[in-house]
Amino acid sequence: MNQRPGFSFLVCPDPEMLKRQLGRQAASAGGGFARQVFWGDADEFDPAYWQALAAVSLFAEPKIVLLRRAEGLNADFWEKLARPLAGFNQHVWPVVCLEGPHDAKKGPSLPKGLAERPYWKVAAEKGWLWMSPGLTEETMVPTLRDWANARRLGFDKGVLQELARILPKDMTAAARELEKLELAAPDGVIRMQELSLLSADTELEIFNFLKALEEGRDPVGVWSTVFGHQQASDDGFLFQ
Repeated sequence: MNQRPGFSFLVCPDPEMLKRQLGRQAASAGGGFARQVFWGDADEFDPAYWQALAAVSLFAEPKIVLLRRAEGLNADFWEKLARPLAGFNQHVWPVVCLEGPHDAKKGPSLPKGLAERPYWKVAAEKGWLWMSPGLTEETMVPTLRDWANARRLGFDKGVLQELARILPKDMTAAARELEKLELAAPDGVIRMQELSLLSADTELEIFNFLKALEEGRDPVGVWSTVFGHQQASDDGFLFQ
């Protein structure tokens, strides 16, 4: 097994991108990790989290102790976290996810004082900190290139830029659309006419809409979808 990080911080507002990044990191470390998941935005923080960080597997099975949505936790939590991250536990890989909004100019909104803590600085120095703004106009093109290269696909002239413009800025929704293009390109080249297969706009799912609105993800895209559905509605109501 390759050497894994002592601990990891993943900072991104897109849950699917977080999932994929953790999968890549786990695979590069040799795989075979069990997972134990905790939620930072739960009504009451689960005290079993601290026990999980200190646990030793009787069967020597390494595990990832994953903390999702930790951006809202208070200063006491970040102070307490210093001790379990101080040493390397060969049985436990702590992974902390910060999933708050990412400002295009200021970057991610981190919990107050976190960037000054020694373990955060260690993570940055050792490459144990991964940070992404999610899918944006700037990151979409390189993301699409990586996607195409992994599948040995190419783009006809102008297709890459147009695809980057029209795809939803959400990895889960974008992946669904890209699956259509992969199936429609048997010769390995995606042409402009194939883009007609893509949905005109993403399906409006009320809970996904509210979550995207709350987290501040792609506000222009969110409201464009809402008003597009309003215009398409026979009765004119915002939500049928």
